[in-house]
Amino acid sequence: MTAYLEMKTISYESASRIVREALAHAARIGVPAAVAVCDPGGHLVAFGRADGTMTSAIEVAISKATTAAAFGMPTDKLHDFIASDDHLRLALPHAEKVLLVGGGYPVSTGDATIGAVGVSGGYFKQDMEIARKGIDAALAGASA
Repeated sequence: MTAYLEMKTISYESASRIVREALAHAARIGVPAAVAVCDPGGHLVAFGRADGTMTSAIEVAISKATTAAAFGMPTDKLHDFIASDDHLRLALPHAEKVLLVGGGYPVSTGDATIGAVGVSGGYFKQDMEIARKGIDAALAGASA
């Protein structure tokens, strides 16, 4: 029996790069956004908010990131996943810090989920685009 497990987690440097790249993309498309990056346990590692972003976007971005980390899937896919299960569909939206709106994504390297990102500030499809661009740009060429 193993007494402990080793877990990979996102570094502050990579989390900060995701925030910077996502905010840069958001600015390019004219969306004032909040970007949160958390570790696999849902604990905040890095956060940024563009000038003019609604303050409500802060908690929404964090909740999207923690939801993606907890379930290991994008928040929009989780919404689709529970749609046909009455018990989950009725109960899960009431769980604390669970948000079933697009804009939250797990961050993976190899076969390990190392964290998650959540974006809020625009229409959910814009939030999804901003999150993906931040992840892709920041982790391109990053070592595992």
